[in-house]
Amino acid sequence: ILAVVAVPKYFDLQEQARQKAMGTGVAEAVGRVNGYFAEQVLSNVTPSSIVYSTTNLGADLGDFTLTNVTESTVGSIQYLTLTVSGKAGTPVEGLVTTQTVPRPGL
Repeated sequence: ILAVVAVPKYFDLQEQARQKAMGTGVAEAVGRVNGYFAEQVLSNVTPSSIVYSTTNLGADLGDFTLTNVTESTVGSIQYLTLTVSGKAGTPVEGLVTTQTVPRPGL
């Protein structure tokens, strides 16, 4: 009886942990956006001319990869949508998540 209850719960907990781990990758990507913004502003680049890309931010996030950065505008607010994927051979392999954040400085 214990195996019937415990085994499915164990697999559910593993999946929940994998999903929560994706938040780490997203947080790293957001941190890179903010760091890149600060670096560019300190180099006297105007905020509106800063280009955000996987090349500029760095795609390698440890167990994760920043696979895409897209910009969009809703009303007068500009946003960045960051797509993060789990790398092959890691516990988060195959997982993909996105996060939309306000574009810094605008």
